[in-house]
Amino acid sequence: MRYVAPESLDAALGLLADGGGTARVLAGGTDLLVHMRAGRVAPTLLVDIKRIARLRR
Repeated sequence: MRYVAPESLDAALGLLADGGGTARVLAGGTDLLVHMRAGRVAPTLLVDIKRIARLRR
């Protein structure tokens, strides 16, 4: 699994578009991490959006 923390919305959207359908957004992570630990999802790419200023409003 690859982890990326882009600083722009365009970069995050590009990563998700290129993620092949298995990329997931990490935004706090509580639900996603629960599903990962239970084996329900196994993303190949995690895109952490916490560094994107536009999304912190």
